Amino acid sequence: MSNTSYSFKENSHVIVNQGGEKKVMKKILSVALSTAMAFSMFASVAFGADAKLTPEQQFNALKEAGIVSGFPDGLSHLERTLTRAELAKIIVNSLSLEPVDATSYNDKNYANHWGRPYIEAATQAGILNGKDAVKKLFDPNGAVTVQELAKVLVTALKLEVPADANNTASEWAKGYVAAAVNAGYLADGINYQAQATRSQAVVAAYAIYEAAQFKVTKAEAIDATHVKLTLSNGETVEVTLEKALEPNKATELEYTTADGKVLKYTVTYVVTTATKVESVKADNLREVKVAFDGEVDAATAEDASNYSISSDETTQEVEVVDATLSADKKVVTLTVEDKADENEGLENQVKYTLDLSNVRAGSNVISASDLEFTPVDAALPVAQSAQALGNKTIKVTFSEPVKADVSATNFTVDGAAVVGSTDVSGNVVILKLYTTLSNGEHTINVSGVSDFSGLLNLSTDLKFSVVEDTTAPTIVSVENATFEYVTLKFSEAIDPSTISVGNVYWLKGTTEYPVESFKQLSDDTFRFNFSEDNKLQYATTLYVSGVADYSGNVIAKDASIAVNPVLDQTRPEVVSVKMGDDVANQLIVKYTKAVEKETAEDMDNYVIKNSSGDVVAEYKEIELSEDGKTATINLISDLTEGATYTLTISNVTDTTTLRNVILPYTTSFTVANVTAPTADSAYFVTDSRKIVVNYSKAMLTSGTGSILDKNNYVVHDSDNNTWKALPSGATIVASSNGKSAIITFPKSSTVAVDDFDWIRVSGVKSATGKTLSGLTKDLPLAEVTPIAVESAEATATNKIKVTFDQTIQTATTSDFTVKNTKGDSLKVISVSVDDDDVYLTLSSNTKLTENGLYDGAPVEVTVNANKTLVNPAGIKFTDAATREVSDKIAPMLSSVTAATYDKDTGRITATLKFSEAVDEKAGAEGSAVYDLAVVVDGDTIDPSDYTVTFDGNEATLEITGVDEYAKNWILKVKVVGTPHFIVDGSNNTVSASSNYVQKAVTLAD
Repeated sequence: MSNTSYSFKENSHVIVNQGGEKKVMKKILSVALSTAMAFSMFASVAFGADAKLTPEQQFNALKEAGIVSGFPDGLSHLERTLTRAELAKIIVNSLSLEPVDATSYNDKNYANHWGRPYIEAATQAGILNGKDAVKKLFDPNGAVTVQELAKVLVTALKLEVPADANNTASEWAKGYVAAAVNAGYLADGINYQAQATRSQAVVAAYAIYEAAQFKVTKAEAIDATHVKLTLSNGETVEVTLEKALEPNKATELEYTTADGKVLKYTVTYVVTTATKVESVKADNLREVKVAFDGEVDAATAEDASNYSISSDETTQEVEVVDATLSADKKVVTLTVEDKADENEGLENQVKYTLDLSNVRAGSNVISASDLEFTPVDAALPVAQSAQALGNKTIKVTFSEPVKADVSATNFTVDGAAVVGSTDVSGNVVILKLYTTLSNGEHTINVSGVSDFSGLLNLSTDLKFSVVEDTTAPTIVSVENATFEYVTLKFSEAIDPSTISVGNVYWLKGTTEYPVESFKQLSDDTFRFNFSEDNKLQYATTLYVSGVADYSGNVIAKDASIAVNPVLDQTRPEVVSVKMGDDVANQLIVKYTKAVEKETAEDMDNYVIKNSSGDVVAEYKEIELSEDGKTATINLISDLTEGATYTLTISNVTDTTTLRNVILPYTTSFTVANVTAPTADSAYFVTDSRKIVVNYSKAMLTSGTGSILDKNNYVVHDSDNNTWKALPSGATIVASSNGKSAIITFPKSSTVAVDDFDWIRVSGVKSATGKTLSGLTKDLPLAEVTPIAVESAEATATNKIKVTFDQTIQTATTSDFTVKNTKGDSLKVISVSVDDDDVYLTLSSNTKLTENGLYDGAPVEVTVNANKTLVNPAGIKFTDAATREVSDKIAPMLSSVTAATYDKDTGRITATLKFSEAVDEKAGAEGSAVYDLAVVVDGDTIDPSDYTVTFDGNEATLEITGVDEYAKNWILKVKVVGTPHFIVDGSNNTVSASSNYVQKAVTLAD
């Protein structure tokens, strides 16, 4: 046998196209893996490692599995040698490959050789090659040596082959043998050129067979990117995926073991909670069906305010008036009406878009926008069924919602006209007859009923059976009950007109506590809601009176059912936080359930901070909606458009008996650019032939409304008192921040910029599409003046704001020198430009104190001349100027350092520490108490019951009239949202607190 008698192809997935390959194709993918594992096991067993089973035991196991068979005498004859054809059969059977009926070799009598199908299968799988590739000879009866098996082993396991191997193997095999020896698969010094025996082949075959059984037996998706695998050896592993799994879709993946084995498996990420909207469609003009890819929470899915529908193809506005979740919690049916006509719906074959937000699905919050759908109502409404509700009422159900103009004239019963009234609700019409139907089968004819596209139903006969109903309805069961509501199921359909809030109640003594409202959930099921004053307090009896079915049978006078209310222990959660429409001073907070008015409208429970962590908002009022689920926060002043803020909500409780408290919630939100831009100023620069127009915000620089469009400007000639277009050849560019338009007159122009005294701006828009306030603005033109420094203020211990008299285009750290009056330098590490303000950020090593000093001395900023600071026209700052930095750093309440209770005086005394020396504002004696919120043992103390006196950076808080004391008392203090009276030495008002500072109250000595 030559040194090429056996080889394991480097790319084992490459298939030799010799015919019959389709039969083995499905096995090929596992061949490389199985062979690699097989020979790894084979090496450790066949070449000297300890074996769990003897070769004879392994032979018997393979024989039982149908992989090998004994000789006619019943013996295994493991001592005999091994032929190439025999090895081919063992490999094919061990790997469960299908024999291939092909003829790829030219050996004599090969076509009739018993081993041909196995040789072909092993060849097709890339495991074995012929002995002579040129002549296409395989040599089926040739023997196999140990060194040849070593080559297969080393190639399969991709072991490193040493270049200087020295052993007794043939020259071509030395490296393979050395690699196998170094890896511990071969014993050193054995006869490597000896022929392999059946014993060695059985050990190898058993290893191959055992390796083929090593696989993933179970794959479970923990979440979209984590899978738990159970292997056939009992081992479990967790795999992190690079690409997230698609929900509810079987996905084929591979797992690579630590030693390089690749195992294929299929896993499905089963998702019961929704992650997205699957589809939106409307097959009638009153209902839109929104399908999700899983279950959604009813509380938010059925909130109609979470959906909005619009269209660019019609001026008619559409309102979502109801949202109903399907029984499987995957489809929400939206009922819509025209705002102009409450009896109309969508328009046929007009494209609409649906926006939805804040629909919860477990821990997911689903929002989507611009979901397109086109209502196509080409089907006639179909009267699907008729049901008698006693002897005087018929319920007719249609395939879609129908118009409310249905009347008794649309029906006949048994061929005769009927007299009665109708109630229409969606696709159900209740026909109340003034006459009584006899018992037995009847036929109702339905005709002329219109859907919202104007299509009329075809005349339809529906059979129904009437059974005289003389039985009064009864209460069947309590479907669910909390202290706030009870859902009752009755024995039959109830006429909702017979239910009122006064005839469902519970008793406390002889006092009746009626429900506040009710909602019909189905024909026979109603939910009754109790008010805050009337809600259940314990297990009790609920009484129902006056309720009747459609035959007029009234429930028994003393009808009642025992109710065992369950405490609602679910905390309220925030569904969404968003800005109000087209305003920058309003936040709308939606909760998952009704929350208590007192806590939801408490300004202390909402804290808004800017990106620097400073509390920024002052509240005007907070209003809770009628259903208790939406809090509208109105601020005194606008938040900065385009800026991102954080809102923290705490201590809000629901309206349930337990008053479940929201977990502290923090979210970020960005203020939209909602206000119209203004044109603020303009000037000209004679030498550079420029006119600069400054705007209040970044402006549009392309398309309609661009500030770069010359047609949006005209200039006024004072000599002729006429408005003129910009000269031909004039160009316009925008400043780097987009807030200025720089108009340059061409050199060839016969007019100069100083020929004009006004410039008119028209129709320009902000970068967010808001049109210029007033549409047109006339601005006086004057020659540019040198840039001047107006002021310098410390706004934080590491921030200084330098204000100029005009818009600044560019500034860098080299433009500023900061020192204290002792001559000590402070390092400026960055600057940022905001119109006429430049903010300097100081290094952490040269920060200011809370009163704006550095090393006890005042600080000065020098703006350096002829550096990089320029205005939009490119005019540099030319005259160096120095300004003292004024203190605008707000003091802060930092801690409560002591709190004691004096039992003799009934007084709590506490020491408050501030970030710097503070005092009461001049002329506001005794008012400092209103800047603080003081809480003892959870109770808020009225300002009339405490005083505050100041001494440097400390203040003494005294609470009077405390009659008793408990060891676990905690004193909590914070500065309220809009402080006015506590100021520092520079008259800066104390900063509002984001959290309480607190201290345990101890007994005074």
